[in-house]
Order: sequence, then structure tokens, then C-alpha cells
Amino acid sequence: MPADRPIDPNLRILPFPDWFKNTMRRYCTELGLYRHCGFKACARAGQCATRDVMCYQILREEMNAHLRPYVKELLERRGILPRTGRA
Repeated sequence: MPADRPIDPNLRILPFPDWFKNTMRRYCTELGLYRHCGFKACARAGQCATRDVMCYQILREEMNAHLRPYVKELLERRGILPRTGRA
């Protein structure tokens, strides 16, 4: 991540299945996080290139807060979750 943002020493790196890592790498790349990533591999590759998708791991809570409404809406449309009171 940006050099001015220190990595939290208490950050827990989660073990993700490969399909999730691949999905999150594509997501991080689409958002352009590699342009601001403090990991040289990402900057050199021009895409998310860390083994454990570190951009996502570091920003997990912030990114999940933005993703939750979209995932919830998708699950509601597919009938997996009951619809909320929206019209």
C-alpha cells in the first residue's frame, strides 16, 4: 500500500482458497490498487501480483464495507437472501 500508510503489525493474513485469491486479484487490479501498492511485485507487473492478495488483506475491512451492499443485492436478486423492505 502507499508508503505513508504503515501495515498494521496485528494484521492477520487469512488463508484464502485459490479461486478467491484469483477473484480478489482481478478486483484489486480493476480498481488500480497496484498503482498505489507498496509491494514492488505489483508495481512491476502492473497488476495485483502478491501471493496472498496483500492489497485486499490490508484494506479488507474498508473494501468489505463497500462490497457488502453489492453482494447483498446480488444474493437477494438470486433468491438466496430474502429481499429487504426496498421497493
